[in-house]
Amino acid sequence: MSSKNTKLEDSIPDIIGTSQSIIALIEGYRIIDDQILKDMAISASEGLIENFFVEKGELSFFRYSLSKKSKDIIIYNASAQALEALSYIFSEKFYKNDMKIICNQVTQHLINSQRSDGSWVYSTDIEGKNKDIQLDFHQGYILDGLIKFNQFSIYPSEILSSVRHGAEYYRNYLFRDDGRSFFRYPIPYPIDIHNQAQGIITFTKLGIINLDYYAFAKRIAMWTIENMQDQAGFFYYQKWPLLKNRIPYIRWGQAWMMLALSSIIQFQGDVFNGEFNKKGL
Repeated sequence: MSSKNTKLEDSIPDIIGTSQSIIALIEGYRIIDDQILKDMAISASEGLIENFFVEKGELSFFRYSLSKKSKDIIIYNASAQALEALSYIFSEKFYKNDMKIICNQVTQHLINSQRSDGSWVYSTDIEGKNKDIQLDFHQGYILDGLIKFNQFSIYPSEILSSVRHGAEYYRNYLFRDDGRSFFRYPIPYPIDIHNQAQGIITFTKLGIINLDYYAFAKRIAMWTIENMQDQAGFFYYQKWPLLKNRIPYIRWGQAWMMLALSSIIQFQGDVFNGEFNKKGL
């Protein structure tokens, strides 16, 4: 659930798996037009609202899991992942009106929780204490969620301002100029494949507001290919100054890098086909 407690019971639903499932189901539905996939995505989105959404006073967020331990802990990237997933539901118009109201509340809370330097802490309790300051790829997750939901939000100018500020932090503090990521700022090593992949994904999306970010996404991709891809094609898990951990983790590295590199290709296609100004922010 955090950098200090990462064990979850396999019988307890969590928001990451649920959100990613919604995205996959909607993408699958778009390709093969299968009613079962549509129904599953709608059911999962309703489950997010009914089971994961928490409203306490001025606080509105999606909890990380349904475990008792997560009840009063706010994990910001969890809310952002839910926003991104539900945006896929909104884009297909498979939703109830209160879903957008809830997502706007969560968005406002995310924006209000952004620190003055543009970053977000990883987590805090509902009293704003016991902060876990973990500065890494989770910053990208939050930006992704805000970017995706912006087109459905009643706060577009506030989201744009937050995204611009967060993007500057993500670029200036969590990555070196050559495309290498920090492990967790200010810790430089190991260079982790998931950090690299998420950087490619987020900076490609940020190309909508500034093409320099898209150019930087390609720089991250080239550095990663040159330094962390095996001749057999797979990507290494981590790189240290004098050694590499070559374990080819499927989800953590291979799938995320495939998504990352595909995002670059898709962005190029959108620009070529005149879709550039029709999407995102």
